[in-house]
Amino acid sequence: RWLVPAGRRSRVAELAAAPELGRLRALRLVAGRADGPALRELLGSPHLGRLQVLDLHGNRADDAVAADIGDGRFAELAELWLGSNQIGDAGGRALAASPHLNTLRVLDLRGNAVSGP
Repeated sequence: RWLVPAGRRSRVAELAAAPELGRLRALRLVAGRADGPALRELLGSPHLGRLQVLDLHGNRADDAVAADIGDGRFAELAELWLGSNQIGDAGGRALAASPHLNTLRVLDLRGNAVSGP
């Protein structure tokens, strides 16, 4: 895999550690086929807290990724695009119940296994 070369620090970890991420207001990783652990590592970056748009459409984000997004690290998030991932009811509930996503205007969960209220 390109994200984790054998015997090296993951490229995701290298990217997540980059202070330049602090300048981003939008992160779009569309159809990247990134799996849950890689996405969690990237989104765990202390430099992404000012994101206003997060677009992970067409990856393999799961319930744990959804829960991480709702945990308060993205207080300015206005648009969250998570369509065509692997998010189920638990991830949908974590996002819906989050008190930290009060600036969210767009939430796209189409193409996931979320059954609804």
